[in-house]
Amino acid sequence: RADAEDLTQSTFLKAWNKIFDYQQREMPFSSWLYSIARNTVIDFWRKRKEYEISEPKNSSTSRETSVEDLLEKEEALSLVEEAIKLLTDEQQEVIILRFVEDLSYQEISQIMEKNQDAVRQIYSRAIKILKERLKNENERKGN
Repeated sequence: RADAEDLTQSTFLKAWNKIFDYQQREMPFSSWLYSIARNTVIDFWRKRKEYEISEPKNSSTSRETSVEDLLEKEEALSLVEEAIKLLTDEQQEVIILRFVEDLSYQEISQIMEKNQDAVRQIYSRAIKILKERLKNENERKGN
């Protein structure tokens, strides 16, 4: 939580200092602000060199959920996390913006300053790689 607050503060401070740069660009304010946030987060993670995928805090973990189910979910999340870490930085970014941030290809293309076809191609290759790696891992474990 503290990291999120620090990153938010840093993002808005950078935006405030660069507001005159925005006025010279032809993109929606939200895309411009998001690209500042994106770069701030990328810098943060590069310094840390790690990230974790976790379930949302308000996900339903009822009393009926068995320990085995929880362990399976944890293992699956761990496998996906490891597979994502093996993607290129660019592929990771597209996957995270698409799945975690739920952004459209158009929004991602503005943030990454690439055309939509390039973003779709990066996404498609990343998904193909993830599917293959997860399939191989599943076969290796005999599932």
